[in-house]
Amino acid sequence: MKTDRRVSPAEVINTAKYENFRTVQYLFTALIGVCISASVALDIISEPTFGTVVMCIIKILTILISAVAGMIGGYRLTAEMETAELLRKAAEQKNFIIWCSEN
Repeated sequence: MKTDRRVSPAEVINTAKYENFRTVQYLFTALIGVCISASVALDIISEPTFGTVVMCIIKILTILISAVAGMIGGYRLTAEMETAELLRKAAEQKNFIIWCSEN
């Protein structure tokens, strides 16, 4: 059986399918981000007052905080997935060694 690096030996989880889902989710999130950025730019262009600029700065800070939190969460999720995958592979290898010693 050919196993790719991202497929667990027991085929419990196929992380390639999960990565495709994450790609679609990323594209959707990027589209929302572009819409928000365009909204902020249009607010400043259409009504260049001090209050509008302050509100746009607050919006930008909110987006930056959200981006940092997303990066931290993404790293944590990736680390947990990789650890779980390696643990499943290690268990599969241990089961194989036990099977070999019994046969």
